[in-house]
Amino acid sequence: AVVSRQSTGGTVCDSYVFNMDAAHLICKGMGFVEAVKETNVGTSSEIQDNYEPALYKLICTDEDDVSFTESCQRIATTEDQTCHVDQSIVLTCRAGRGPNSGSFYLVDRDTGLQVDDGIDYPSGLLIADFIGTSTRKGTVCDDGFDKISADLICKEMGYAGGAVSFTNADGSTNIQRQYDIALDNVECFDRNDPFEDCRYSTSDNCGHSEDIVLTCQASAETAGSFYMVDLVTGESHDGTGLGIPQGLLIANRVGPSDKVGTVCDSSGFNMDAAHIICKGMGFVEAVSEKAVAYSSEIQDN
Repeated sequence: AVVSRQSTGGTVCDSYVFNMDAAHLICKGMGFVEAVKETNVGTSSEIQDNYEPALYKLICTDEDDVSFTESCQRIATTEDQTCHVDQSIVLTCRAGRGPNSGSFYLVDRDTGLQVDDGIDYPSGLLIADFIGTSTRKGTVCDDGFDKISADLICKEMGYAGGAVSFTNADGSTNIQRQYDIALDNVECFDRNDPFEDCRYSTSDNCGHSEDIVLTCQASAETAGSFYMVDLVTGESHDGTGLGIPQGLLIANRVGPSDKVGTVCDSSGFNMDAAHIICKGMGFVEAVSEKAVAYSSEIQDN
């Protein structure tokens, strides 16, 4: 981040007190919606050499309708602090209007960026943005969460095909830890109802390893198709970048079935069927087909 200082500008030092409150306030002051992440640059470049550090130990409180000057204070000046150029703050802000309050959206667990709506199977960390009686924006805990809730929330986000799969994060990233846990014990009863008819709690007993990671299907028009999901992550993939793509075979409302689910390795399934399905998914042919030798949390979805 570079700040103006009289007629010149300078960097902001990544002191121990700089946090996401300061990042949010600065991003908003620059006309963005919010901060996505803040980190130090870690290296020195010719661009940084053009600036001197201008702010040290900047403390802010992110409050609505409060200016940077009112919310932030410097507890050190250039005279009594030293800051190396590789300690300069690199700030990532979210542009545009952003998600509306009272909505859900998906973010990438590693980058914090909102998942692009223009893909067939959007997948990411589920974020509840001041839903219902919640006064917080944050993740959704997996306690009580099921396929009906997943389907309903995907449709609330505008993904007509509903949910493909869901799982818990099984760990936490820096992005997850920047959010509160907003909803717990989510229980929905009909995938075609609005979320306001679901039950949930705004208090929680969860850790971020229990955050819901959700994969949706953008269009209902892809019904009648097959796709593969990774047995470990539950995320769908099209084989891009894989020498021999493989995964758990999922049937999406094929034939008379209105279900999205696995395909049983019955006595009738053979390489002829495997070839036809692989070709239907855009591949050249099937290499092998076999039953999964064990059950995983992904299959339980």
